[in-house]
Amino acid sequence: MKKKKGASSPTSPELDARVRRSKETVLAVTHQMMSETGLSGVSIDEVSKRSGVAKTTIYRHWPSRADLLLEACSKLGSKFEVPDTGSFRGDIEALVMAFASYLRTAPSSFNRRCRRT
Repeated sequence: MKKKKGASSPTSPELDARVRRSKETVLAVTHQMMSETGLSGVSIDEVSKRSGVAKTTIYRHWPSRADLLLEACSKLGSKFEVPDTGSFRGDIEALVMAFASYLRTAPSSFNRRCRRT
């Protein structure tokens, strides 16, 4: 079976990069919409319009709106590295300091949402 020159196979690096970029774009737009309007304000139509990614592509990766929201929500929080200072007390102090730093630098969209109420 001969492959046409220039045709992308499912494992080609260009295709993988395109898929990764489109998924990252869709998730970024979904995060933005969630911070603006909450979960109820996110629709596949609007995500498609804002991201420039076709609805068919979005549905290929996320069969439903719920699947898209679930993945977007699962990526909201950042993972903290578990400190290893050599002592339990030092580990807890380092973790608390890292968490406090995270809270000080949290995205301002959370603050905007709180002021609306």
